[in-house]
Amino acid sequence: MEQNDVTLAAIRKGKNTMETAFLRAILENDGVVPEGYSVQGLTPELLELLGSTDMGRRETSLDVLSGWIYRGPGVYYSADEMRSIGQQMAHNLTIGIGEHQTDSVFRRAFSALILGEIISADNRQAFLDEAQVHTWLEQGQVYMRGEQDRRGWVPGKGWAHGIAHASDLLSVLSRSRYAGEAELEGILETIRAKVSEPADQAYLYEEDDRLVSAVMSVLLRDVLDSDFLTTWLDRLAQPPGQVPWNKVLGLTETNEALVFARFNMVTFLRSLYFQLLLGNNPHPSFATRTPAVRDALLPAILAALRVMDRWAYAR
Repeated sequence: MEQNDVTLAAIRKGKNTMETAFLRAILENDGVVPEGYSVQGLTPELLELLGSTDMGRRETSLDVLSGWIYRGPGVYYSADEMRSIGQQMAHNLTIGIGEHQTDSVFRRAFSALILGEIISADNRQAFLDEAQVHTWLEQGQVYMRGEQDRRGWVPGKGWAHGIAHASDLLSVLSRSRYAGEAELEGILETIRAKVSEPADQAYLYEEDDRLVSAVMSVLLRDVLDSDFLTTWLDRLAQPPGQVPWNKVLGLTETNEALVFARFNMVTFLRSLYFQLLLGNNPHPSFATRTPAVRDALLPAILAALRVMDRWAYAR
């Protein structure tokens, strides 16, 4: 008997199926399910654990499910099973949406990652139809716009990261063969609306980089022209009908939500500039090519930052 088999047998004997050690042993055994269990039998409980407040069980469940889905249809799951999981995850994005600092964020945020794995599997090996992907794209955008729990790390419970995970989902969707010009424009508008909205806290856990990574996925498609992107940047630098960003710090006593929004916007634009300039690690293709609009966007981003500046940048 292999060492991993011994470990699995010892762990499952007389214990809850979903002990973290049991799940880690599956990972160490390259996703192989121990004798007496099946993928289909374990999956419902694993999906339920995506909403757990126990970080170990939640994140290890995510890893096991992601590993099975990554193999694509016909290995651990059939195409129908993967579509069914995707539909359940899309529904989970709506559970508790709009709540602040409640545990419902874990189910939404981690369901976004599993839905992204389903779409990523389709990007590698087609099994979804256009209508399904467009539905999930719309639901992903609704989720990004509606997620109001901006916590990254939650003491005692681990990562929530709803905004970061929503960004990861939109990043994967932007790479779908079914995402054309209108869909890509919609993704950028969703990100613009999110990053510029009044907020109850600043993004402290690299949400800016994750949001920009989704933007980079869009830009690397080389579908959108510089006219749209310039207008998009202009609306970031000065959202229509809102107090100018360079006046916002004067409202610290009366409108802290806009002060947080300004901070989030500045870090977002700086991240966008440097990811365009230096490259984006999640996209290895950046090593061999850059977005066609890169040279036009870099000075436009600097101009946007100058518009938002109060005094720091030399004129």
